[in-house]
Amino acid sequence: MSLEVPRGRPLAGTPSTDVAVKSVTQPGRRLHLDLDQFRARVLQDALTEATAQYWIHRAHQFEDAAPRVGEFHGKATPDELRQRWYACMATATACRRHADLIRSNYPETVSEEVRDVLGEVARHGRQDRC
Repeated sequence: MSLEVPRGRPLAGTPSTDVAVKSVTQPGRRLHLDLDQFRARVLQDALTEATAQYWIHRAHQFEDAAPRVGEFHGKATPDELRQRWYACMATATACRRHADLIRSNYPETVSEEVRDVLGEVARHGRQDRC
């Protein structure tokens, strides 16, 4: 696998005209990754997953994914369906507990290291607009 960092065209709707793009080449495949977009998504996901509402939503998703009576289950046996139902409900319970944990510890103290990085990101964003 080879890595290279060429300069590329921005995605539609991106204000910047010079976007860092990382190309990852594997046998038969080439992937272009907009590094600025990737960094923004990592930060966005981290902030989203830090909310209790996110974990409540995930709990609902696992409850909805559990097998139900009357649905088409293909070749799954009753034991397999029962195991899947318990696994989905256990994961939903874990998500709800995680939401409760976040609620009980919120607002958590933000380290100076995190504040410094966020300050750098904010300064970098302001420089790009000037």
